[in-house]
Amino acid sequence: MRRWVLLIAGVHVALTAALLTAVGSWGPGGSTATLVGCIAAFALVGLAPMHLELRRHACTVVVTEAVLVVALVGLGPVGVVVAATLGEAMSCLAQRQSRLKLVFNVAAAMGASAVAASLYAVVAQPGSSVLNLAGWLPVAVAVAAFAVASLVTTSAILAVAERRPFLDLLLASAVTVVVSSSASASLGLAAVVLAQVSGVGPVLLAPLLSMVFVGTRRMAVQSAEHLRFQRLYEASSRSGRLKSFEDSLAALAAEARGLVTGSAAVCLARRADGTWAGALVDDAGGRAAPLDVVQALLDLPDGKPLGPADWPRALRDAVSDAADLVWAPPQSDSRARVGLAVFREIGRDDQSNGRAEVLAAFAGHAALTVANALLYEEVEEALQHQIDLTRQKGDFLATVSHELRTPLTCVLGSVSTMRRCRGRLDEADEDRLLTTALEQGDRLRRLIEDLLQVASAEHGDMRAERSPVDVAALVAGVVGDMSGTSGHRLAAHVDPGCRGVNSDSNRVRQILTNLVENAIKYAPSGPIEVLARPAPAAVDLMVVDHGPGIPDEVDRERVFERFVQLDQSSTRRQGGTGLGLYLCRQLAGLLDSTLTLEQTPGGGCTFRLRLPVSAVPAAPDSAVMAAPPNAAPAVPAGVG
Repeated sequence: MRRWVLLIAGVHVALTAALLTAVGSWGPGGSTATLVGCIAAFALVGLAPMHLELRRHACTVVVTEAVLVVALVGLGPVGVVVAATLGEAMSCLAQRQSRLKLVFNVAAAMGASAVAASLYAVVAQPGSSVLNLAGWLPVAVAVAAFAVASLVTTSAILAVAERRPFLDLLLASAVTVVVSSSASASLGLAAVVLAQVSGVGPVLLAPLLSMVFVGTRRMAVQSAEHLRFQRLYEASSRSGRLKSFEDSLAALAAEARGLVTGSAAVCLARRADGTWAGALVDDAGGRAAPLDVVQALLDLPDGKPLGPADWPRALRDAVSDAADLVWAPPQSDSRARVGLAVFREIGRDDQSNGRAEVLAAFAGHAALTVANALLYEEVEEALQHQIDLTRQKGDFLATVSHELRTPLTCVLGSVSTMRRCRGRLDEADEDRLLTTALEQGDRLRRLIEDLLQVASAEHGDMRAERSPVDVAALVAGVVGDMSGTSGHRLAAHVDPGCRGVNSDSNRVRQILTNLVENAIKYAPSGPIEVLARPAPAAVDLMVVDHGPGIPDEVDRERVFERFVQLDQSSTRRQGGTGLGLYLCRQLAGLLDSTLTLEQTPGGGCTFRLRLPVSAVPAAPDSAVMAAPPNAAPAVPAGVG
């Protein structure tokens, strides 16, 4: 953008130099008083602009032609260019325009006035009077050339800035420019004629000049409103097909920014979980709005226009060059809570209410768009969940089939061998085959019992019989039962401060046994400890191993989920359906306890079962486990 502005400015300067050189006169062509008066007049009309707003930018319409007519008649080409250029520069400085805008506006005024003055110098006859056709026709031609040059230059730079077709922008502002130029040029010509009749004659035009100015300004306002409503329709059409929540916020902020000709815009909305999020769009692109900006907008008073000095500091820091804020606050009666804020470089004027109304209308559409985006994401998430659930069920069924088939095959194989080789096996071989069949049958029995327990948990049929539990005796019993399968790696330690708990000893023993079996399976080396330590109004029972562990915090929580097994490959080293940890978490909930997994310092896993010292039973003698909401009647897979 900067490159195009400098390029166009350079072309205007070169064109001005070429035209003035061709004319051949370098004097102002009039008195110093006339030159100073024209400079002041150009500056004054520049301070009363009419903005024809497009998207990001605005086409400024000024009744410059009235002063131009006086300058053409009273000054030479150089004087006209000097007066128009200095007047425009003074006007831009008084409005505190940015350097880039100042350069463009001054260069455009210089080029257009040079075209008009040079053409007038060539066409006008020396000594002709504006009272006849030969006198005022050259003025009309020069004014038309000035208007066309200004319109083409402005449309060209706006086409680059807005990334829109040049012809569309030219036609959008042509009518307003033509009417304004014709009316103001006629007043300028009338002022010259009256001045030739009497020195105070131009004063008589003051009422008419005021009427023309008001009428032209009103037309500019109506044209701007028409363009805004046209952009409102286009923005609503474009944003009606958005899906993602974040994409919707960014796109809606961009549409709101173009709707009321803003330098930056923020669209904020409330997520499904009740938190607020926002997107900030400016010339640098779109990004997530800082939380302090979102909160500052939510804290703004409704219906009260505030100047930059009254804005919260977060807003002033986010958009430092803004002079006005158009704010459409979230409405509680809409389908989604959405707020739109547009920051403008141009201050408040007579079109401010119209901008606020258009933005409020678009905010209603934005609320529907965000509601649809939230609904779409909810449906997409539910669909993805069902897809994952179906896939996990398939993986689980494959795993369960394999785990059931393996012990069953061993049992059938042992029995078949004994029958086929009856009378030929010695006592030791028969004993080995019987032992194998019994072990695998017991494994099959425990697997089926786990499946039934999980199904019972899913349907809410599992119960807990509460009674006083001796923690030290329970830990010692678990360690004693599991010592043979742990390779004598298992150790127990009960702190003296541990008190008894009111719980179901069988369920607690089942949880600890499953946790120890899980540690033996996944920590093939190193000690395994079963610890009991006092906690506030509770007792912590911990199973600590020093195996590879689970470094990722998300995975440490996922191991308790249904249908989840971290190693889903068919070549995994450890077998099992993964029922253990899921079932342990369900049993912990049944006992009003919590079961968590932490990383052991130095590597490994630490499972912590926190049992309340005095658990309040859900029933006089038992607690019934409730099924989780929307639980699927399928069996999960965990880690152990």
